[in-house]
Amino acid sequence: MVKQEISLPTIKDNESLLLNEIISALGINREDILASDKDINKVYQELCEILNIIPQEYLNPTLAKMCIAIRVGLFDSTLNYIWNTTVINLREKLKNFWLNHIIFPQIKI
Repeated sequence: MVKQEISLPTIKDNESLLLNEIISALGINREDILASDKDINKVYQELCEILNIIPQEYLNPTLAKMCIAIRVGLFDSTLNYIWNTTVINLREKLKNFWLNHIIFPQIKI
């Protein structure tokens, strides 16, 4: 299976206006919960390169949530999504290793 090249949409100038309005309506300073637009743009631009390195079988809904969290500046949530994806994949590898190397070799058929 050949992996398709991932291309993310470009950032529009007015996208952060909605987020700013929501945060302002709650009476919270944007800097208290979101990364700066400069940081968001920098990480988002590098995200496409990173996603194209990741094998197809690891692209999943949790990574999609990670991309959205990066796009809006929730970098702390981004780390949670990366961690969750890592743990899920490690559990799957452990399960496969356990079944193939520990349990099945002991079964005499």
